[in-house]
Amino acid sequence: MRLVLIKLYSFFVKGQHFGRRPFVCTWKGCGKIMQDRWKLETHLRVHTGEKPFKCHFCDYAASQKINLKTHLRSMHSEFVPSVPPLT
Repeated sequence: MRLVLIKLYSFFVKGQHFGRRPFVCTWKGCGKIMQDRWKLETHLRVHTGEKPFKCHFCDYAASQKINLKTHLRSMHSEFVPSVPPLT
């Protein structure tokens, strides 16, 4: 347990995480740290308001693909029966 705490401390203070490069949000006042680039890219949409996943049946737009799938299943299932269920 002590070793885990030391490694976590090292990650936040020194910017190291078990040999992986951290990705830091540079949005003013945020500084959130992600382990993967794609997580940072998804997180940045919180700040920018970007919603690249558009519904073809209405004006709904989502910042994450999973949210669009949920919308399609709950609002347009009669038009899109092939939308797979969430797992």
